Amino acid sequence: MAVNPNRLNILTQSEIQDYFGFPRFTQEDREYYFDLTNSEVSLIEEKWLLSSKIYFVLQLGYFKAKRMFFRFDAEEVVNDTSHIFGTYFPYSIDRDFKVPSKQTRINQQKIICRHFSFRRYDKQTGTELKDVAGRIVRRSAKPIFILRELLGFLNKQHVVPPAYSTFQDLIGRCLSEERQRISKQLMRSMEPEIEEALSAILADDSTGLHWVTQLKKEPRDFSYKEVLSEVTRIKQLKPLYDFGVRWLPTIELSNESIRYYAALVEYYSVYKLRRFDTPTAYFYLLSYAYHRTHTIHDNLIDALI
Repeated sequence: MAVNPNRLNILTQSEIQDYFGFPRFTQEDREYYFDLTNSEVSLIEEKWLLSSKIYFVLQLGYFKAKRMFFRFDAEEVVNDTSHIFGTYFPYSIDRDFKVPSKQTRINQQKIICRHFSFRRYDKQTGTELKDVAGRIVRRSAKPIFILRELLGFLNKQHVVPPAYSTFQDLIGRCLSEERQRISKQLMRSMEPEIEEALSAILADDSTGLHWVTQLKKEPRDFSYKEVLSEVTRIKQLKPLYDFGVRWLPTIELSNESIRYYAALVEYYSVYKLRRFDTPTAYFYLLSYAYHRTHTIHDNLIDALI
């Protein structure tokens, strides 16, 4: 499956295949997923051409495997069609399989959806999914977490998932809107001395770079020197931490989300942080100050045990 580099990167290539990729059946898979019950056999319409009947069994088996529908060419499913011919149409002389018309394919998908009490993804479902994503992102802003939760939601609602690109676009917009929401609230609540401190960290001189670099250092041991360094870091973080204690609860984020945003400061350099819009960079730094202070407290407690 081709990946558009301009879209949000959520999954690796192998994960894309696992979640959304066309199923590649082993012989054991074929015997399982193409083993039709009497009720499934009754769905095959007598008026269909043989190729349409074969295609229906293919769609049905793939749907049972992945709860999705796929577009595929005859060349991609040679082994699967051979199995279906041998199992259900062993006396057929004509084994020239051709993909049926688009309308036939869609009608078959509707039959399969009705049989399994599923429905197709549509505009209304997309609006509902956007609202669900807006709630999930406050629990965790990790794109893969949001994706898994959305897939779980659709499965519970018996909705056939859309393409991976739809999730990329939806989650990308969700994250952007969440950053905008947080940024607006932060700038409305920002205290002058806190803004001054954050601005100094992102300044072009090396002071902010050195400050963040020092804060990222974990203690090597529990020696007096290392403990003293941790105490110094707490003092440096205190103004930002105190503001975070007052302000972070107002934006209704989980601790998991705060940890995620804090981890971005660990991941990005100060040079990279400067390239974000200012309110977003401020928010990442505040999350980091809040989370890092708790980590240092834990380190100091361990040192005293």
